[in-house]
Amino acid sequence: MSPTDWPLRPGPQAGAINPRTLTIRPRHSLNDEERTIARYFLVECGWDFVRIAAWLRKPEIDVRLALMTVRLRHPEPKRKALNVSLGAHAHVASARLPGEATWQTINRLLGL
Repeated sequence: MSPTDWPLRPGPQAGAINPRTLTIRPRHSLNDEERTIARYFLVECGWDFVRIAAWLRKPEIDVRLALMTVRLRHPEPKRKALNVSLGAHAHVASARLPGEATWQTINRLLGL
């Protein structure tokens, strides 16, 4: 690759789903438009699968299969790292206020 090739530009298929991935996904009766609508109801509106299926007039299992790869937001991360001894970690955890981030607790304990 020569310096004249920079900056690299994405190809025409950039962002497209791999055809092999499509072949291993389970089959369902939702078309692309219905899947987009179902994803909106799941992610943005917080509807459950039963309600989405009733609105789309599709079997619930098809809605579940169509949305099984949708990434959902998690309000609070599951993992946190605090590189201290177990005793210090227990102290920080016990000093945490409800809804307070770990870094805020440490700042409060240190008077920052």
